[in-house]
Amino acid sequence: MKKLILTTLGIVLFSSLVSAQPYIRTGLGYALPLASESIGEETIESDVFNGNTNTSTSTTKNVNASYGAGFTFNIGAGYMFSEYLGIDVAVSYLVGKKHETSNIYTYKDNNISGKDEYISTTRSNGIFITPSLVITSGGANAPYGRFGIITGSPKIMEDNSYYYDLDGTSTSSSEAKYKGGLAMGFQGAVGMKWTIADNIKLYTELNFISMSYSPKKRILTEFINNGQDNFGQLSVYAKETEYVKTIDNTEMIDTTQPRQELRDSKPFSSVSFQVGIVYSIGEKSM
Repeated sequence: MKKLILTTLGIVLFSSLVSAQPYIRTGLGYALPLASESIGEETIESDVFNGNTNTSTSTTKNVNASYGAGFTFNIGAGYMFSEYLGIDVAVSYLVGKKHETSNIYTYKDNNISGKDEYISTTRSNGIFITPSLVITSGGANAPYGRFGIITGSPKIMEDNSYYYDLDGTSTSSSEAKYKGGLAMGFQGAVGMKWTIADNIKLYTELNFISMSYSPKKRILTEFINNGQDNFGQLSVYAKETEYVKTIDNTEMIDTTQPRQELRDSKPFSSVSFQVGIVYSIGEKSM
C-alpha cells in the first residue's frame, strides 16, 4: 500500500513537472470604487436679498469615494505547475481618479455680490505587488481564478484653493501629500484566455480588491497667499502632520515639531475590468 501511494505521488509530480509552463503577462484596466467611504462633504449655501426679502438656501452632502478607483497598469509573471494550478506575481501601478470636496457660500443683493469658496481635490497613485494562486479548469482556452494578497505604499495628493471677495479679495492655495506606511489587503480575479497566436493569448478578467491605507504623515509642499509664496514662513507644526494611535492632550504645542492627529484609514477597495496579453515561455501553450 505504501509503495502504491509513493508511486502515485511520483506520477503526479512527474506529470506536473512535464506540463509546467512559465509565462509573462501585461495589461491595463479601469477600476471603479468598491466599499466607498466618506472622504469629506460638499456644502453649498447662498443668501439673496431682493428688497426686503431674503432667500437663503443651504445643502450638505457626503462625498463617498475610494482612492483605489482609476486607471491601472500591470506587468506580471507566473508558473503553471500543471494545467490546473499555478502561481502568479504582478506589479501594478494606479493612477487614481480625482475627488472633490467643497464649502461654497454666495451672497447677492441689489448692490454687491460675492463668494466665500473653499475647494479641496484629492487623488492617489501607487505601486502595488500582488502574489496569487492561480486555478484553472484546464484546456487551451479555459476560465481561471486568481486569488491572493495585495500590498504597496501609495500616496494621496491634496490640492486646496480658497477664494473670498465679500469684503475685499483674498486668495490662497496649497498642496500636500499623505505618505508613509503600507497598504495591505486581499485581491482576486476571474477571467478567460483566448489563443491569438503561438504562445500568445488575450485575457480579460474582472478584478476585485479589498484594501485600506493608513498614512503615517501629511506634508504640506506649497502654500501661496494672495499671490505670494509664504511656504517658508510656516512653522513645522503648520507644514507637517503625524498620524498616531494616541494623543497626549496635556502636552503643550511645540511649533518646531509636527502636529499630531489620530490615525485613520483611507478606502482603496475597487472592482475593475482588465484586458491584456499573456506570453507562454517555451513551446507548450498554457
